[in-house]
Parts: sequence; structure tokens; C-alpha cells
Amino acid sequence: MKKASCILLLSLVCCSLAEAQTVTELLRSGSNGSKRNLVIIGDGFQAGQQNNYNNFVNTFVMQGVFGEGVFRETMSAFNIYRINANSVDSGVTQVDNNGNVIDANNNGTVTDDVRNTALGYRFSGMWNRCWMEPGPNTNTLLNNILNNLVPQWDFVFIILNEPGFGGCRRGNTLAVTTSMGWTVGSHEMGHMIGDLGDEYTGTANYTGGEPSNVNLTINTNRNTLKWRDFVNPATPIPTTQANVGSQSQDAGVFSGATTGGTRYGTGIFRPAFNDRMNGNTPPFCPICYDRIHQVLDPFHDYTYNNAYVGDFDGDDRDDLVLHNANSLALYLATGSELEVEWIATGEIPVWDDFMPGDKFYVGDFNGDGKDDLFVFNHSDWSMPYFALLRSTGASFECVRRFDLELPGWDDMKPNDQFYRKPRESTRIHAW
Repeated sequence: MKKASCILLLSLVCCSLAEAQTVTELLRSGSNGSKRNLVIIGDGFQAGQQNNYNNFVNTFVMQGVFGEGVFRETMSAFNIYRINANSVDSGVTQVDNNGNVIDANNNGTVTDDVRNTALGYRFSGMWNRCWMEPGPNTNTLLNNILNNLVPQWDFVFIILNEPGFGGCRRGNTLAVTTSMGWTVGSHEMGHMIGDLGDEYTGTANYTGGEPSNVNLTINTNRNTLKWRDFVNPATPIPTTQANVGSQSQDAGVFSGATTGGTRYGTGIFRPAFNDRMNGNTPPFCPICYDRIHQVLDPFHDYTYNNAYVGDFDGDDRDDLVLHNANSLALYLATGSELEVEWIATGEIPVWDDFMPGDKFYVGDFNGDGKDDLFVFNHSDWSMPYFALLRSTGASFECVRRFDLELPGWDDMKPNDQFYRKPRESTRIHAW
């Protein structure tokens, strides 16, 4: 009797461990009510595979999707959470074209062997089923986890422990497999955040009405075109590849796109010959880029209250650094405009997190001809700090941080003031 009780207790403990869920905050940009709360969660990862999952989240989502382009620029609009959900089984349930559960190791034989995973997701690997799909209990399982750990969630990024090809967005949820490159995740974010349509082309002729997506249209009238402001007046409409210099960045009206799961070659048009909503790897076209910015702008908290001017790339032109809440952005002068070169959100290695009360001072502190930054914060007297951010010409890197005291200076004081002796310069003002 004691032996049976021990076995039962061990079984309950193992079940509890397998179903355990924890949440980790990866990025804090503000209160949950003022930001878009993105939750990343995996399915089909056993307890011993959680480190693999964590590494994938870091490289695929944080360094990949949010590492460049529009999502890097809008990163401060998000709070990002990672949920670790242990599954009993590794991998996800496989289904055929009819949705029948199959044995992936036995030539697709129909079976009732459903894998026991945290979310119960299923994978078909088929375009007409959107590659992967929720199981009968997935929505309940997912909502219970989300409402318990991140009750103010807005979007969900699901990662399947599955080697097959696929990425799919459904409403405010998207799913990708571990075999995908991060650009597929960015493409699906374009769907989920910007409600962008697919721009894949086919052979069918579209005869339906005007699509609601900002990047799809049936209209070829230059004066009433959705994205008319982005099309050069000299660009022919309709447009062909031969009419543009950049396949992703030169807007036009190109024949062919996808809607309702059908790829069309005629009757419907897209704004770029080949951008992220078509080929995944190219960047978003200007229309898609602008749409994502518009959707996320209310959650940016971007102001020009903390702006710093300096020659940060050493070309004798005034550049601009903007500090907004938990982000730092570098805009370099070209002679006719300012272009964003680098954005850091959340933290910078060595310096760590952005903090309220950070004050920045500009100067060429290592004499290499490029202005640097140092940051001083005395708003929290339990841990005041001083850090030097050296300019590389295209970014900033923290080379040293001091807390509480600076050698030879002793304790930092609330009224400490810093000054820079103006240097002679032939700097060209680009304003």
C-alpha cells in the first residue's frame, strides 16, 4: 500500500512539473495599459528543452524580429514577456490535409496518438491549412495560461518545437516553427500588428471587391490609389520590375497578390515588386513600414524633450541623439536630412537598464573626432551611477560604468554639475 502511494505521489509531482509555467519579462517599456503587451510562448518543449527554447526566443525574436527595421524602431511600444510552458511530450501533434491525427514516423498513418503538449497545437505542413493550427483544446489552454500570467496581453507569438516549414497568423496570435528564419517571424508580425496582406503571386484572376489591407488593391487610378503618396509621379501604373530601381523600396502598382488563401496573378495589385510580405527576406516596403509605424505610434511615447546634438560620426555635420523613456536613438546627418542609424531599447550592455532621471552630456572624450555621451543619474540615491557611452560612428557602446563613487572623486552628490569646454570646429550645420 505504501509503495502504491509513493508511485501515485511521484506521478502527481511529475505531472505538476511537466505542466509548470513561468513568465519572464524580457522588455519593460512602460505600464501594461500604455503599451502593446507581446507574449512569447512555446509548445512541445519538455522541461529539459527549455534552455533551447530560451535561446531560440533570444536569437529569433529579440535579436532577429526586433533587431532591425521597423520593429527595432518601434520596440519601445512593446512590453515583451516570455512564458516557459513545459510539455509532457517533445514536438507537436501531426495532422494530414483533412485534419486527421497521423503518425509522422509511419508514412502518415491515421492514429489517435495525440502528443501531450502545453498548448495542444498541431502541424500539417500544408499551405491550405496555414501550415499549423490550434487543437480542440488549444484556445482554452492558451487563454488560461495568458490570463493567469500576463492578464493584459495583446499579442501572442507561439513557437512550435517542430522541424517542418511554416508560419501562420490568426487574429492576434501567430505561430512559427523552429526551422524558420527570423524574417518569417517578422512577416507574420506584419500580418498581426499591421493587418498586412500577403503579396505572393499566382495565376488566378481576382474578381472580388477592394481588400481591406492597406497593401492590396484593385484600384489602378493614380489619383485615388491607397498608397498614391508613395508613388513617384514618373512611375508607370500598372508597374513592372523594369520600372523600379529597388524591388522593395520603390513603390508602384504591381500585378498579383494573395487574399483568402488564393494566390492571384491578375485583378489585384501590391505596392512593391518583392518585399517582406512577398519574399520574407527583403525589408518591408514603404507602405507596409508606414502602416506598422502608424499602428504603434500611440504606444511610442516618443518626444523631442531630451534631444542631444553632436558630431557622433566625425564627419563635421551635426547629428542627433533622442532619449525617450527606455530607448536611445542615433540619427545621422546626410547633408540634407537626418536618417536613423541605431536604436537601443531596454538596455545597453555594461550600462544595463535605462532609468528615469538619466542625464546625458556630449563630448569627444577619447579624442577620436567623434562625440561620445556620458550618462549621469542621481535620481535614486540608493544607487547613483556614471557611465561612458563611446560612439563607434554608427552606434554607442558602454565602455565603463561607476556606481556610488568615481575613483578620485569620492561620492556622487545630487547637485553635481558637468560641463564641456566647446571645441573649435568646422562643423557643417545640416538644418
